[in-house]
Amino acid sequence: MKISDIFRNNIVSSSASKYTAREEAADSASSISDTLELSEDAQQYAQLNREARASLESAESDEAGRADAVAGQISAGTYQTDLDDVVYRIVNATV
Repeated sequence: MKISDIFRNNIVSSSASKYTAREEAADSASSISDTLELSEDAQQYAQLNREARASLESAESDEAGRADAVAGQISAGTYQTDLDDVVYRIVNATV
């Protein structure tokens, strides 16, 4: 396709003005800022949520430590179980 010289300037200037308009729109959009205010209840909920997550992470690390200790005892042959307790838990287990 060949663009004649008559329309070339119009096409180039039209494209350039569209590009400039997009840049100006992007610049003005980047200067806009949003704000968010949380209610007191929402702030309390967020704090409780953070505390719950921290507690859960702590419990998981404690549980992993206990599991490692039991695994070490089993490997060493020093892990002791109460046979009556094992039987009771098997008999009374609910599915």
